[in-house]
Amino acid sequence: MQLKRFSYFTSTFHASKYFEAAVAYGISPSTLSESITSLEKEFGLPLIQRGPHKRAPTDAANWLHQRIEPVLQLAELAETILDHEELPPVECLMVTSPLPLAPGRLSRATRLAVQALRKEHPNVIVEMRFHCGTMTPPDADPQSAPSTAGDIVLDYGDGANGGDMVLFHDEWAAVMSSDRRAGPEGRIDLDGLRRLRLVIPPLPVAQTGRIRAYCSRHDLADPGIMDVETFARQTGEATATALLAPRALIAGVLGGDADFIILPEDMSSPIIARSSEGVMARRYLALLRQHIETPGTPAIRKPQLTLRQMRYFLMLYDQPSMAAAARALHIVQPALSSQLRKLEATLRKPLFHRRSSGLEPTHHAHRFAQVVRLAVGRCDQLTFQAAHMAAAQHQRLSIGIVPLINHTGPLVDALSETVKEWTRSHPLVSLKILEAPAGTLYRWVESGAVSMALVETHLSHSSQLDLHSQDVLGIVSHRSAAPLPHGPISLAQAVSLPLILPNETFGLRQMVERAASKRGLRVTPRMEVGSFAMTLALVRDMQFATILPETAIRPYVSDGIFTFNPIADPVIRRRLSIMFSTDRSLTEIEHGLIHALRRHLARAGFGPLTESAEDSDAFDQLSA
Repeated sequence: MQLKRFSYFTSTFHASKYFEAAVAYGISPSTLSESITSLEKEFGLPLIQRGPHKRAPTDAANWLHQRIEPVLQLAELAETILDHEELPPVECLMVTSPLPLAPGRLSRATRLAVQALRKEHPNVIVEMRFHCGTMTPPDADPQSAPSTAGDIVLDYGDGANGGDMVLFHDEWAAVMSSDRRAGPEGRIDLDGLRRLRLVIPPLPVAQTGRIRAYCSRHDLADPGIMDVETFARQTGEATATALLAPRALIAGVLGGDADFIILPEDMSSPIIARSSEGVMARRYLALLRQHIETPGTPAIRKPQLTLRQMRYFLMLYDQPSMAAAARALHIVQPALSSQLRKLEATLRKPLFHRRSSGLEPTHHAHRFAQVVRLAVGRCDQLTFQAAHMAAAQHQRLSIGIVPLINHTGPLVDALSETVKEWTRSHPLVSLKILEAPAGTLYRWVESGAVSMALVETHLSHSSQLDLHSQDVLGIVSHRSAAPLPHGPISLAQAVSLPLILPNETFGLRQMVERAASKRGLRVTPRMEVGSFAMTLALVRDMQFATILPETAIRPYVSDGIFTFNPIADPVIRRRLSIMFSTDRSLTEIEHGLIHALRRHLARAGFGPLTESAEDSDAFDQLSA
């Protein structure tokens, strides 16, 4: 865990593009992207969502950004506290809001106001608690919170309350669910809106009333209710939909550079501030209003200290013996001593007197320790809360599977037994199973629509875990058709038959095409059908054949409905595997499902029941 990575993330959160933040730090956008990916892996939380409305931070990113900010402010204070002879105790100014902290006008102004306030009052830490969607962390440790310097609430209002400070009027805009474009100057006319389905996000009663009155006044359809996250995932609908909402509300989900369309008549909602009595609250609001009216560019943070140095210092401060501290930290003494020298060089102040009896903290160390303990405590709290929420998110598991032929057969039975066993071990986990061809499953895995997928062919640029299945492909025909010779037939004979095959997105078709290509053969089916049930119906009623795995067709062959001729010269084997994204490792509940599936596939005749040591090692290495 690195403060530098934290700083990259918070700056990226406020920028509409990676490029903006990367230029500010003098690094490449790819380096910045890799840093965000590392944070995602470290905390087990998705931070960036990509969809039809471009890149946007997730609810988890919103939550993480707000928790990281106080850590960075405390680290900044730790770097400079020894430059001040006297400094009041650390205080916390709390800013809360039911609004999301969307990248945009309000978000940028809040950060600029924090920076300006802390230049005047370095001991004041500003903590944000904006709406984070579904993210519900466990309660924080009250011992890690400094005393309160005041409270501020930001919300939509009507400006009627004399005690409210109106910060600015947030313009309403429309965002389309399809690829329709706005008219000149990014506008849409009333006739265009009348041809669309209109929705609005859940809003306070006053704001809902304002937009419904707007629609009624302009003879527009009464809008339905749809949360912004659901709208963001929509694409390719037959009916084009327009989401109407204040820009500050939707920018956080759809991204600051989403294609907002200006409404035909000005429509806005005032964002107001309410605060408790107190010098710090009043001063922060004055600065916030100033930066909303004249926005600037937030200064970037380049932390000089590291969390490792802070932790090492606290260990030495609490146990002032280099040897004892090194043992407790599980490092060698020279490494600990080197980090201490670097820390003192950064601070330009000695933190310990070196005595023959051990280390003696200086008066600088006492002041430094107060702030460092708060920073490390906040960081530990952040790590705990992130782990809690990552575990909660993983209580939902979505998997994809290759298309099945019927409700009977070895593969269906193995899958059913796997799910029965796994759900007994994980009764609280919600499981979703989706069926699709291999090409679609690959896209679902890469986009995060499913966590992993059971596929029957290898796809490049993906991690795949072999399930050790052995399943031979062959020609399936109806007994009433002209009989084929009993036993295996060559692939050349097979592709010369009148075949019904699925299209190229199916793993089975890909396997046949690859085998034929190696032999210089061409696969030209008479029909392409994307349903195995429909394929078998046509084979049964017409003079066609198809190619399927032996285990899938075995029940029908036993019942005398179809014949099966295994393909030889070459033999084509289906090898089932689990595909998952290269950007993450498998979770414990996913491991459990895969292990159960391997056992039940083996029992159904797909492969050996026991794993060799080599297989187990390969499994652990690939999924780590």
